[in-house]
Amino acid sequence: MPKTSHATSGCAIARGLDLLGERWTGMIVRDALRGIDRFADFVAELGIAQDVLTKRLNALVAAGVMERIPYQEDGSRMRYRYALTPTGRQLATALASIGDWAAAHLPVDGGSTSHFVEAATGQRVRAALVTDDGRIVAPVDAQLVVPSAGS
Repeated sequence: MPKTSHATSGCAIARGLDLLGERWTGMIVRDALRGIDRFADFVAELGIAQDVLTKRLNALVAAGVMERIPYQEDGSRMRYRYALTPTGRQLATALASIGDWAAAHLPVDGGSTSHFVEAATGQRVRAALVTDDGRIVAPVDAQLVVPSAGS
């Protein structure tokens, strides 16, 4: 069955998941947030097939989440690093939220889990729902609004 695209949906969540919901895509972004930027390092870290990685990186570049930066080491052919754009770096909030949820509801035995910290202090940070005036809202008190097709 062909995949249904939500790229033009009126729902921002559907559009985001259309790109990020592909298998491996979130893990590629996670590793890019950790500083991984070379094709071979993504393959080694994730155990992903090269053709799949190529497709996912191409989609992330096309969406403006990552950019290709050429480099060449002495005696080698031209290669590319993959760096998150400012748009891509904003996915840290979404991945932090997923990680916070999974740590609370899908725990693993044997210790700590990955998490985000403030770069300058090393202090742990968490994702939050925040109103435009800066108030933190509990998830139970938030409501999703999806515009109807005609609005």
